[in-house]
Amino acid sequence: MASDTFTRWQGSTQSENQMRGCKPGSDDALGKKKSSPTKSKNKSQVPSVEPVCLEVKQSVLEVQEYFQKVVRDLRWTVIDEQATEDFWNFSIHVDAEELAAYTKPAPELRISWTGGKASVNVQMIERPDGYTRVLVSARFDGYGEQQDSFAPKRESWPLPSNGALERKLSAIAKEHFTAGH
Repeated sequence: MASDTFTRWQGSTQSENQMRGCKPGSDDALGKKKSSPTKSKNKSQVPSVEPVCLEVKQSVLEVQEYFQKVVRDLRWTVIDEQATEDFWNFSIHVDAEELAAYTKPAPELRISWTGGKASVNVQMIERPDGYTRVLVSARFDGYGEQQDSFAPKRESWPLPSNGALERKLSAIAKEHFTAGH
């Protein structure tokens, strides 16, 4: 009976340790100094949200394959894609409702949104302790009709992420990796 309890405890500890949180930019364990942001005269008008960060006890390839499976299971139509051994960048169409759910409101823009595009970056960094750090970030472009008839015509507007899409993908991954897969 006691050995059965130990086995259950050991199994739960192993699955709990398959995933852990982290902070973006904290590369102390890799021997890298945290880089300070570079100053640029051409600052982006769209503030960015810090990437969602998690570490999983899987190889870089297994993590990337899992995220690609998630996107297929969500039935998102990938319109543009780039992949290397340690990052995956893809774009998807989002409708007006999804655009509103995934971006910060821009009240100064008086636009009737019709949809947009999300560019998602999943970066994987192999850690020396057997974990893979995963950073998920997204950028958005919104499409729509300007309500101000005197405003210059544009095809799209960059919109800041509110972190919801990034949290959605990481929550799915957390559920999967804490279940010991």
